[in-house]
Amino acid sequence: MLTATCRNRILHMKEKLLSLVVSTLLFTISTQAQGWLTNGLVAYYPLDGNANDASGNGFDGTPAAVTYGFDRSGQPFKAAVFDGISSTIPIYGLSNGNFFPVTLSVWVNGLPSFGIDYGIICKYAISSVNGFGVFRFGDHVRSWYFGSQGSVYGSNQGLQALNTLDGDWHQIVVTYDSSGGVIYVDGFAVDSLAWSGNPSAATSPEPVIIGEYRS
Repeated sequence: MLTATCRNRILHMKEKLLSLVVSTLLFTISTQAQGWLTNGLVAYYPLDGNANDASGNGFDGTPAAVTYGFDRSGQPFKAAVFDGISSTIPIYGLSNGNFFPVTLSVWVNGLPSFGIDYGIICKYAISSVNGFGVFRFGDHVRSWYFGSQGSVYGSNQGLQALNTLDGDWHQIVVTYDSSGGVIYVDGFAVDSLAWSGNPSAATSPEPVIIGEYRS
């Protein structure tokens, strides 16, 4: 399950990226990472055969070259499958969604793929230093946030959830608020970073995109 929380909105989705399966995405404007993540729900994407927003807020995605496979319960057509080349789900209605604070939560099942970042959920253009996202890199998942006056990035390219792409399902939750960022794996905090500069919202013009790291 991927959950993004922004203290007044939430997005929920399911997807697969190359050898990565991402199931259920939630996007909220809240920082209660391990609480009930629908507080401040913005959008909810079950990815059960389509990219419709099940929250009722109308932020439907526009899938391209996406198929649907099994989720972590073994249910067919309950997770979106991304080929890592042309598969993507932009959510154009969230182009102004520079949420802060924000929480992102997702279930992933993947294998290592070295050499390049792949976007799991992304509102960030490569090298823009403006926006936020959750990415797959090597054998792990990582995340960062770049606001207008500071960043949660650190010296190791963001928050790291190491060894999470091991062929098993894991829940990844990321929160960003005025104190910094925290990343959780299966309910346990595994990494945290403070702000460099001032806590601040991003100003990225990019839409929220599932399954792409936009260059």
